[in-house]
Amino acid sequence: MLEYLDQIDFTFRKVCGATFLANIPFVTSDEQFSDSIRRSGGSLLRAEEDCNRFFVVQDFFSRFLPNYDYSEDDLINIARAYATRLKAELQTAYAGESFSVEIIGDDLVEDEPLELCVTFRSEYAARHNGA
Repeated sequence: MLEYLDQIDFTFRKVCGATFLANIPFVTSDEQFSDSIRRSGGSLLRAEEDCNRFFVVQDFFSRFLPNYDYSEDDLINIARAYATRLKAELQTAYAGESFSVEIIGDDLVEDEPLELCVTFRSEYAARHNGA
């Protein structure tokens, strides 16, 4: 099942200093990324966290294995593997920059499996109006 991670596009875009995954379905242009920053009150950090969310059920299982009867362990394993891959791709694309990759909802996966997601934020965003 982890082989499907190879089919995920890990292309990034920089907009106003913030780093975003370029393949976000609802955001396709620099103008839309800028709008996301404005909607986040100008916070680069919040815009990165909100736009870069990868929901394990919706973005992985629904896309690659829609009929698979996944377990809690499957969800956690995919989240961890995606987070590891994301860290590596960010380090390759932006050597010398610092990023924080976070798995959100792993403590609630039994009750709220649809909320399990992975997101990231850049150290740049944290330093430049990250609150």
